[in-house]
Amino acid sequence: EFINKWDLNPPPSYFMARWSTDIFGNGRLGLRLPSMLEFYLGSLFLFGIVRRYLGNAFAMFAVLILWDSPYFYYAAEGRPYALLLMSFTGVLYFWEQAVRPGRDWRAPTGVFCFTVLLLVSHVFAPLSLAGILLAELVRTIRRKQIDVTLWLALLLPCAFMAIYIPLFRDTREKGRSEEHTSELQSHHDL
Repeated sequence: EFINKWDLNPPPSYFMARWSTDIFGNGRLGLRLPSMLEFYLGSLFLFGIVRRYLGNAFAMFAVLILWDSPYFYYAAEGRPYALLLMSFTGVLYFWEQAVRPGRDWRAPTGVFCFTVLLLVSHVFAPLSLAGILLAELVRTIRRKQIDVTLWLALLLPCAFMAIYIPLFRDTREKGRSEEHTSELQSHHDL
């Protein structure tokens, strides 16, 4: 009930934390293990992206910069930010493979899966997806050809954003309830 009233994040991070605590116990490790694994996988995706263009040394440097940033705090925090990082870097990793000539079915499938995960990871995740959609639009304009498979892999997951509707509805109702309580309190004080 507390989560429904006060937290505006979609449920996947809570499901993963629940499964983890069921397996590893209701302690700090059980609660935070999903975030640790997500942050590590996000770092691996970042390494893979940078490695293709700049080699191993620069890829490791990019990961070290991420690990030395304030974002590293979320590597062991039981919040959805590590999931957001992992899913965003996963989309980038597979999108970069999907735009290469001679791609196979795994690249668009990876784009689709990680886009779904991205959009259900955090309420602000669509802003991250907007950058990737813009990059694909620029690629489409330059090529003068629509990559239908890739566009579907990027846009079909947007249907999963319907899970935000109850979150926004709850927030609106909570705001009205707090306004009403505030008005009653001010009338009572008079």
